[in-house]
Amino acid sequence: MRVSAELMDAQVKTDMRSEFDNVLWNKLEEFQLDRPQSGLTFTERLARENGWTLRFARRVAMEYKRFLYLAMKCQHVVCPSDAVDQVWHMHLTYTRSYWEELCTKVLKRPLHHGPTQGGSHEHEKYFRLYEKTLDSYSAHFGEAAPNDIWPAATQRFGSDLNFVRVNSHANFIIPKPSWNQAAVGTASVATAGAVLSFPIAQLVANPLNWNGTQFLILFVGLLFSGAVASLIFRYVFTATDSQTAEPNAPQIGPLEAAWLEGGNQRALSCALIDLAQSDAIKVEGSALHVGPNGYAAQPEHRLSKLMLQSVVDAPNGSNWRRVSRDANSALVQMKQKLEDVGFIHGSSTRMLVSGVTVMLLAPIIVLGAAKLYVGVSRGKPVGFLVIGEIVAILCLFALVKTAPLVTSAGKRYLQSMRSRLAAQNAGENEQVEQSNSQSPFGNDMLLWSTALLGTTVLMDTPFSPFHSFFQQHAGASGASTGGCSAGCGGDSGCGGGGGCGGGCGGCGGD
Repeated sequence: MRVSAELMDAQVKTDMRSEFDNVLWNKLEEFQLDRPQSGLTFTERLARENGWTLRFARRVAMEYKRFLYLAMKCQHVVCPSDAVDQVWHMHLTYTRSYWEELCTKVLKRPLHHGPTQGGSHEHEKYFRLYEKTLDSYSAHFGEAAPNDIWPAATQRFGSDLNFVRVNSHANFIIPKPSWNQAAVGTASVATAGAVLSFPIAQLVANPLNWNGTQFLILFVGLLFSGAVASLIFRYVFTATDSQTAEPNAPQIGPLEAAWLEGGNQRALSCALIDLAQSDAIKVEGSALHVGPNGYAAQPEHRLSKLMLQSVVDAPNGSNWRRVSRDANSALVQMKQKLEDVGFIHGSSTRMLVSGVTVMLLAPIIVLGAAKLYVGVSRGKPVGFLVIGEIVAILCLFALVKTAPLVTSAGKRYLQSMRSRLAAQNAGENEQVEQSNSQSPFGNDMLLWSTALLGTTVLMDTPFSPFHSFFQQHAGASGASTGGCSAGCGGDSGCGGGGGCGGGCGGCGGD
């Protein structure tokens, strides 16, 4: 379904090449689609329902604001891309935000979203309007619209119209490949060669017929070579980020550093200490309760806010599992931020590294299993081969489990902050001693210490009950972890289809 947006009031016409309206754009930029206190923010919901990353969802949300600007300033009807239209659809369901805050206070007039009449004439009409919208975008913003969000009109009214919502829990979603003839030809030749090599190898020398010693030498050699090849690929492929960030930049807070160092558990622990320092929470027995300043506290970080809200909502006290669950969306957002600044690898990178490892080692394990079957069927001793198979499987799992999460830039940042922390604790940095304002840790020394060194720093401090609490409950939440100390970590993906259907080519304007 393609839709148009109509202005109820008469719109002041301005030429497309007129001066940029900074007042309107500043208002749109400042307009908040997300509500930090929400358990699931607008952008997070947008990402989840469309299968996007948070980073991409934020970009599309910004393009939605640009679309709104064009709807107000262009003389012609403007037509959004499919991605931008999904944001518009969702925003309309937040009725107060859309009608009372956006239209009334920012745009100063209603902006409606309604269906077109359909048919080939309408298709051609909105095809041309979309092209004009792209031209207007360039004229008003001084740059071409990003083609991954604003594709060409042929795609916008071609493949994008096939968008549908899919339940990812009930269906497997396998993308169709974007065929490249050269790549397909190379792959076909390689596949044919691999297939033909099997009967040739059997005619020359079938390793399944080798004696035990010969096969074990082959097996160990292949396993060693495969493991080394996997490690080399991992190093080469993930070393490309080595110059992407300086040790001191970009700046992140102690809670993000805690996640980078120790994953979800460390970040949650650090957030609780953040709340404890302001007397927002306290530990009583094995439960968390609202502290003297709990109802008045205004934590700066979203993770701390959600954890405090979880404790406030539990009059009989909250536990580690509950606060971990209620704060999960903030942990996902934190992980995305670290990926955005280049401190952790994206899930696609880790999946590729793990996939190559499986491709290298799985055939060796299968070969060993085949030889094991042959040996048992012939009554031969297979004890050493069984041990070899176990070692190979453990090697495979270990390499997959330790697929790199933290980038070299992230590791350098952590090392730099640890060195600074050690210098400050040792009193070696005179400038830091003279003024907290000159310290990279400011007044958050305890938070940074907890983030970088763990909760053992809380011992022999007024917050020692929290250390005991963490010792009792760490690992009980069942949440996935990450960071340098925790290895590879888990992913929280965004599933599902999204929006209100793919045939929507909504438009805004007169």
